[in-house]
Amino acid sequence: MLIIVVVAAQHIFLTDGASVAVRMCLNALIRNSNDGILVPIPQYPLYSASITLYGACAGTCASGGGAWCRDGRGFPNTPRCPHPQQPAGGSLVPYMLNERDNWALDINSLKQSVADARRQGKLVRGLVFINPGNPTGVCGIACARSGKRGCGAA
Repeated sequence: MLIIVVVAAQHIFLTDGASVAVRMCLNALIRNSNDGILVPIPQYPLYSASITLYGACAGTCASGGGAWCRDGRGFPNTPRCPHPQQPAGGSLVPYMLNERDNWALDINSLKQSVADARRQGKLVRGLVFINPGNPTGVCGIACARSGKRGCGAA
């Protein structure tokens, strides 16, 4: 069955690959080390590396009060930043996939991860849901159904 969806041009965003899109989204979501991103375990290292990298400087930077510290390459807290001692990066909030159920999303694990993060003072700002799962390669209806129900848990 062919499904046609009409989309306005201003709602289309193109990147030069999925990794670039992931990094851009994480960079937009993460403000500081208290911001958490739910990531399935096992996970593709792009997520943990990007979450660690992105964040805001807690100080007032030369670019303006509360602005992100950035050098010419766009990375936070590099040597040109007047506050390099400030912690950068968000927090990876892991949720376990159920290996016995073909790496399906475990809603209880997702809810527990959110609760644990909140107890640690983290603000969960995003959920990584990958279908098909990387690195497991799982793609299935059960995962999609679980993900749809699970999105309300965060």
